Amino acid sequence: MIDFVERYDEMHYGLMLWQYSFEKDFASDWAEWLRDIDWHIHSGGKPTDKNAPEMPSPMDYVPRRPAQIVDISTASSIATQIGQMVDRMNKMTEDKTFSMTTVARLVEVMSADLTQAALEVITNDESLRDTLLDAVAGRWKLIQLSELAGKRPASGQREG
Repeated sequence: MIDFVERYDEMHYGLMLWQYSFEKDFASDWAEWLRDIDWHIHSGGKPTDKNAPEMPSPMDYVPRRPAQIVDISTASSIATQIGQMVDRMNKMTEDKTFSMTTVARLVEVMSADLTQAALEVITNDESLRDTLLDAVAGRWKLIQLSELAGKRPASGQREG
């Protein structure tokens, strides 16, 4: 995008030359110039000599129809659209995702809270408390974040 804007004039001129080179008058003059320069070189001249035939420029020929080249204002429109798309993507990412670091911290806090609650509620049976904590830890290890993230609520249902 930056390259397009910075080199717009150069690209525009090149595209105009290319487009105008298809004009019949130019093509005819070009063929004549090729014959003349070929004769000049075979006669011992160089293409850079002062008396060498001058190459015609497509820009000297008025086209039969107007050229249609991408305008520089299109670049600003595209840049605006790209910026809006990036903003939407960032907003979606910020609103609906958590980093793995955040998820790991959440699991640590939940584990600590569960352990503390088990100590407070199951005060007289250490074996039962340990069995409960081991069972919960085993189940938590089976949780697949990729499956949870991939699930979408069915139509008419709320997420959660």
